[in-house]
Amino acid sequence: MIIDVAPLVPKFLANPNLKDKFAVAPIPYFKTPASFIGGSNMVMFTQSKQKDLAWKYLELLMTPKYQMAWAEAVNYFPGRVSLLADPKFANDPYLSVFTAQMQYGRAYPAIPQWGQVENSQVLLKMMQQILMQKMTVEEATAEAVKTMNIIFGYSGE
Repeated sequence: MIIDVAPLVPKFLANPNLKDKFAVAPIPYFKTPASFIGGSNMVMFTQSKQKDLAWKYLELLMTPKYQMAWAEAVNYFPGRVSLLADPKFANDPYLSVFTAQMQYGRAYPAIPQWGQVENSQVLLKMMQQILMQKMTVEEATAEAVKTMNIIFGYSGE
């Protein structure tokens, strides 16, 4: 079992050893479904010397036309919910599972350290330890908490 993102699907389909040996399913849950939605790729830097132009560019990128072009170019989902009804997503047997999960979407915290959390893969490592039965849920989450506290600069005091 792998919990990952939709761009992995084309890689599996392109691999003759995997293409007929995988499926996509909603993320398992206990009481309430949840899925990550969001991204941190489109920003305007505070030091920008062309803030008006940068803002116009970001507005252009958020239009349906460019959201679809971006989604197709990088094989991710557009940042507009209305575009998920496009047949590319709605009719695809794999991508439609991901789009159905988006109604339960939650965003990660908007904090400066979050990039370090993602880069450390602490959450992925935690899930792998649990799913591969190398650690109990309690052990793996305690280890993840330690790692994240270091990243956040929290000493517990």
